[in-house]
Amino acid sequence: MLFRSYTFQPNPRFAAELQRLGYDAPRDDQVFAMALLPLSLDFARGIREAGLRASVDQLVELRTHGVPLPYIRETQNAGYRNFTPRDYVDLKIHGVSTDFLRALKHAGYDLASPQVVELKIHGIGTDCIRDLDIYGLKPQPADLVQLKIHGIGPDFIREARDLGYSFTARELIDLKIHGVNEGYLRNLKATGMRDLSAEQITRLKIHGVE
Repeated sequence: MLFRSYTFQPNPRFAAELQRLGYDAPRDDQVFAMALLPLSLDFARGIREAGLRASVDQLVELRTHGVPLPYIRETQNAGYRNFTPRDYVDLKIHGVSTDFLRALKHAGYDLASPQVVELKIHGIGTDCIRDLDIYGLKPQPADLVQLKIHGIGPDFIREARDLGYSFTARELIDLKIHGVNEGYLRNLKATGMRDLSAEQITRLKIHGVE
Protein backbone atom coordinates (compact mmCIF):
# COMPACT_ATOMS: atom_id res chain seq x y z
CA MET A 1 0.00 0.00 0.00
CA LEU A 2 1.35 3.37 -1.02
CA PHE A 3 1.17 6.15 1.56
CA ARG A 4 1.48 9.76 0.65
CA SER A 5 2.42 12.60 2.95
CA TYR A 6 1.16 16.12 2.59
CA THR A 7 2.17 19.45 4.02
CA PHE A 8 -0.46 21.97 5.05
CA GLN A 9 0.48 25.52 4.22
CA PRO A 10 -1.83 28.10 5.84
CA ASN A 11 -2.80 31.10 3.77
CA PRO A 12 -1.53 34.16 5.70
CA ARG A 13 -4.24 36.29 4.13
CA PHE A 14 -6.90 34.12 5.80
CA ALA A 15 -5.38 34.70 9.24
CA ALA A 16 -4.97 38.39 8.52
CA GLU A 17 -8.62 38.73 7.51
CA LEU A 18 -9.74 36.98 10.71
CA GLN A 19 -7.76 39.49 12.71
CA ARG A 20 -9.25 42.33 10.72
CA LEU A 21 -12.70 41.01 11.72
CA GLY A 22 -11.68 41.23 15.37
CA TYR A 23 -10.51 37.70 16.11
CA ASP A 24 -7.18 36.83 17.69
CA ALA A 25 -4.47 35.56 15.39
CA PRO A 26 -5.30 31.87 14.80
CA ARG A 27 -2.75 29.17 15.43
CA ASP A 28 -1.76 26.89 12.57
CA ASP A 29 -3.73 23.98 14.06
CA GLN A 30 -6.83 26.17 14.26
CA VAL A 31 -6.44 27.23 10.64
CA PHE A 32 -6.05 23.56 9.72
CA ALA A 33 -9.27 22.70 11.59
CA MET A 34 -11.07 25.50 9.75
CA ALA A 35 -9.85 24.18 6.41
CA LEU A 36 -11.12 20.68 7.21
CA LEU A 37 -14.61 21.74 8.39
CA PRO A 38 -14.64 23.92 6.20
CA LEU A 39 -15.07 27.28 7.95
CA SER A 40 -15.20 30.27 5.66
CA LEU A 41 -14.49 33.92 6.23
CA ASP A 42 -18.15 34.58 5.44
CA PHE A 43 -19.13 32.45 8.44
CA ALA A 44 -16.62 34.23 10.67
CA ARG A 45 -17.90 37.59 9.42
CA GLY A 46 -21.52 36.57 10.01
CA ILE A 47 -20.77 35.58 13.60
CA ARG A 48 -19.28 39.01 14.23
CA GLU A 49 -22.21 40.77 12.52
CA ALA A 50 -24.58 38.84 14.79
CA GLY A 51 -22.86 40.46 17.77
CA LEU A 52 -21.27 37.28 19.08
CA ARG A 53 -17.88 37.88 20.64
CA ALA A 54 -16.63 34.42 19.77
CA SER A 55 -13.03 33.37 20.18
CA VAL A 56 -11.32 31.43 17.43
CA ASP A 57 -11.90 28.18 19.36
CA GLN A 58 -15.59 29.05 19.79
CA LEU A 59 -15.83 29.86 16.11
CA VAL A 60 -14.53 26.39 15.31
CA GLU A 61 -16.90 24.86 17.87
CA LEU A 62 -19.93 26.60 16.34
CA ARG A 63 -19.03 25.28 12.91
CA THR A 64 -18.19 21.79 14.22
CA HIS A 65 -21.64 21.43 15.79
CA GLY A 66 -23.43 22.73 12.73
CA VAL A 67 -24.74 26.01 14.11
CA PRO A 68 -25.71 27.90 10.93
CA LEU A 69 -25.95 31.66 10.63
CA PRO A 70 -29.71 31.56 9.78
CA TYR A 71 -30.35 29.72 13.07
CA ILE A 72 -28.57 32.47 15.00
CA ARG A 73 -30.45 35.20 13.13
CA GLU A 74 -33.85 33.53 13.63
CA THR A 75 -33.12 33.04 17.32
CA GLN A 76 -32.25 36.70 17.71
CA ASN A 77 -35.33 37.75 15.72
CA ALA A 78 -37.42 35.67 18.12
CA GLY A 79 -36.19 37.89 20.96
CA TYR A 80 -33.15 36.06 22.26
CA ARG A 81 -30.34 38.58 22.07
CA ASN A 82 -28.08 37.49 24.92
CA PHE A 83 -27.11 33.96 23.93
CA THR A 84 -23.39 33.25 23.91
CA PRO A 85 -21.53 31.01 21.43
CA ARG A 86 -21.59 28.23 24.05
CA ASP A 87 -25.36 28.69 24.42
CA TYR A 88 -25.87 28.24 20.67
CA VAL A 89 -23.79 25.06 20.70
CA ASP A 90 -25.81 23.62 23.61
CA LEU A 91 -29.11 24.51 21.97
CA LYS A 92 -28.06 22.89 18.70
CA ILE A 93 -26.73 19.75 20.41
CA HIS A 94 -30.10 19.22 22.11
CA GLY A 95 -32.16 19.94 19.01
CA VAL A 96 -33.81 23.15 20.18
CA SER A 97 -35.66 24.61 17.21
CA THR A 98 -36.43 28.25 16.58
CA ASP A 99 -40.14 27.30 16.56
CA PHE A 100 -39.78 26.14 20.17
CA LEU A 101 -37.97 29.33 21.13
CA ARG A 102 -40.69 31.45 19.52
CA ALA A 103 -43.42 29.44 21.28
CA LEU A 104 -41.75 30.10 24.63
CA LYS A 105 -41.60 33.83 23.93
CA HIS A 106 -45.22 33.88 22.75
CA ALA A 107 -46.28 32.23 26.00
CA GLY A 108 -44.47 34.91 27.99
CA TYR A 109 -41.32 33.05 28.94
CA ASP A 110 -37.93 34.75 29.00
CA LEU A 111 -35.60 31.86 29.75
CA ALA A 112 -31.86 31.45 29.76
CA SER A 113 -30.30 28.85 27.51
CA PRO A 114 -29.78 26.22 30.27
CA GLN A 115 -33.49 26.40 31.17
CA VAL A 116 -34.51 25.98 27.54
CA VAL A 117 -32.17 22.98 27.21
CA GLU A 118 -33.59 21.40 30.37
CA LEU A 119 -37.13 21.65 28.98
CA LYS A 120 -35.99 20.03 25.75
CA ILE A 121 -34.16 17.24 27.59
CA HIS A 122 -37.42 16.34 29.34
CA GLY A 123 -39.31 16.17 26.06
CA ILE A 124 -41.24 19.42 26.36
CA GLY A 125 -41.99 20.65 22.88
CA THR A 126 -43.79 23.38 21.01
CA ASP A 127 -47.21 21.68 21.24
CA CYS A 128 -46.97 21.40 25.02
CA ILE A 129 -46.19 25.09 25.44
CA ARG A 130 -49.00 26.11 23.08
CA ASP A 131 -51.55 23.82 24.78
CA LEU A 132 -50.75 25.29 28.19
CA ASP A 133 -50.91 28.80 26.75
CA ILE A 134 -54.40 28.09 25.38
CA TYR A 135 -55.59 27.29 28.92
CA GLY A 136 -53.92 30.38 30.36
CA LEU A 137 -51.27 28.38 32.19
CA LYS A 138 -47.73 29.66 32.48
CA PRO A 139 -45.95 27.26 34.84
CA GLN A 140 -42.46 27.95 36.13
CA PRO A 141 -39.81 25.99 34.19
CA ALA A 142 -39.46 23.50 37.06
CA ASP A 143 -43.24 22.92 37.06
CA LEU A 144 -43.21 22.44 33.29
CA VAL A 145 -40.77 19.59 33.83
CA GLN A 146 -42.96 18.11 36.59
CA LEU A 147 -46.06 18.29 34.38
CA LYS A 148 -44.20 16.28 31.76
CA ILE A 149 -42.78 13.79 34.26
CA HIS A 150 -46.24 13.07 35.69
CA GLY A 151 -47.88 12.77 32.28
CA ILE A 152 -50.19 15.76 32.65
CA GLY A 153 -51.30 16.70 29.17
CA PRO A 154 -54.03 18.78 27.56
CA ASP A 155 -56.65 16.03 27.91
CA PHE A 156 -56.51 16.14 31.72
CA ILE A 157 -56.55 19.94 31.78
CA ARG A 158 -59.43 20.09 29.28
CA GLU A 159 -61.50 17.55 31.21
CA ALA A 160 -60.96 19.44 34.47
CA ARG A 161 -62.00 22.71 32.81
CA ASP A 162 -65.11 21.10 31.32
CA LEU A 163 -66.06 19.95 34.81
CA GLY A 164 -65.70 23.47 36.12
CA TYR A 165 -62.27 23.23 37.70
CA SER A 166 -59.59 25.82 37.01
CA PHE A 167 -56.47 24.39 38.58
CA THR A 168 -53.04 25.97 38.57
CA ALA A 169 -50.09 24.01 37.22
CA ARG A 170 -48.88 23.28 40.75
CA GLU A 171 -52.33 22.02 41.75
CA LEU A 172 -52.49 19.78 38.69
CA ILE A 173 -49.16 18.25 39.67
CA ASP A 174 -50.29 17.63 43.28
CA LEU A 175 -53.54 16.05 42.11
CA LYS A 176 -51.78 13.75 39.68
CA ILE A 177 -49.15 12.76 42.25
CA HIS A 178 -51.96 11.60 44.57
CA GLY A 179 -53.70 9.60 41.87
CA VAL A 180 -56.50 11.98 40.94
CA ASN A 181 -57.50 11.45 37.32
CA GLU A 182 -60.32 12.55 35.04
CA GLY A 183 -62.58 9.75 36.21
CA TYR A 184 -62.19 10.72 39.86
CA LEU A 185 -63.11 14.33 39.09
CA ARG A 186 -66.18 13.22 37.11
CA ASN A 187 -67.33 10.97 39.95
CA LEU A 188 -67.02 13.80 42.46
CA LYS A 189 -69.23 15.99 40.30
CA ALA A 190 -71.71 13.15 39.76
CA THR A 191 -72.14 12.63 43.51
CA GLY A 192 -72.87 16.30 44.06
CA MET A 193 -69.53 17.23 45.59
CA ARG A 194 -69.05 20.49 43.78
CA ASP A 195 -66.84 23.52 44.10
CA LEU A 196 -64.06 21.65 45.86
CA SER A 197 -60.56 23.06 45.88
CA ALA A 198 -57.57 21.06 44.68
CA GLU A 199 -56.46 20.67 48.28
CA GLN A 200 -59.86 19.30 49.33
CA ILE A 201 -59.90 16.84 46.42
CA THR A 202 -56.40 15.69 47.32
CA ARG A 203 -57.42 15.10 50.93
CA LEU A 204 -60.38 13.00 49.84
CA LYS A 205 -58.14 10.90 47.65
CA ILE A 206 -55.48 10.52 50.36
CA HIS A 207 -58.11 9.28 52.82
CA GLY A 208 -59.48 6.75 50.36
CA VAL A 209 -62.77 8.45 49.55
CA GLU A 210 -63.86 6.85 46.28
